[in-house]
Amino acid sequence: MSTKSEKKVLQLTKKIISLDESTNDPSDKSYIHCIKFIFTNKSDKRTLTLPTTKKDKESFQYLEAFVRALAILFENSEEERHKLYLSKVTSKELGIYLYNSIQNLQTFIKRKKLDVSVSKEFDSLNQKVNTLFCRYLKTMDNTLVGCLNLYFYYIGFFIQSVKSFDFLLFYFLKIDKAFDRFEYEDYCPDLNSANCLNLIILFFKSAISNDDLELLSVDALLIFKYKYIFRGIEDNIKESILEKSVRETVSIVKKKL
Repeated sequence: MSTKSEKKVLQLTKKIISLDESTNDPSDKSYIHCIKFIFTNKSDKRTLTLPTTKKDKESFQYLEAFVRALAILFENSEEERHKLYLSKVTSKELGIYLYNSIQNLQTFIKRKKLDVSVSKEFDSLNQKVNTLFCRYLKTMDNTLVGCLNLYFYYIGFFIQSVKSFDFLLFYFLKIDKAFDRFEYEDYCPDLNSANCLNLIILFFKSAISNDDLELLSVDALLIFKYKYIFRGIEDNIKESILEKSVRETVSIVKKKL
């Protein structure tokens, strides 16, 4: 039997999702899709299920805090939300209730010492990807939209069944209109492949340094459709060789245009 707090989280979740058809704001849509991703599974997207329960105190409290922050945000009109997404994270710009909910999430992050990982250097590819991804998110965390992206990403650290990195990567790879026709079901990176992880590293290095959009687009497509494009190709190609190949591809395409 669900507890009172578990029922409340599901009620707030349903209320947020109910706005999917009435809003046209892209940021609204993305966070509604984030909520759907957390609370539904591939076999049944109509039924909402808690990915954790109150028995798992830390994970449930973090999830509850995240949902409450979005619920407070969605109490505003679509026009007001659009402005808030780009606002700085201060009580003056966000209002005291939304600001406090964001600060509450930050308390969980500090307690779990997740911020520390951003400044470290790591040896494994997975750790390197995590570091660069966090650094990329950190370039945006002075605004509400950046904070929400970061706190959604951290859900995966509290609830391992929620592949928040995978879902956020899907959104960040859609960097131009050519990707608009792709749905999450079309997306097939391989996060166990060294080649794919090196491409992700290249993508975020380029994104952080504001590299050419053409390079980012080619790299994004290779990651997006990795399992098809790299089928039968050996793994463990050096990062430098992959980067050289992507840059050469961009150069060839530019010459033909």
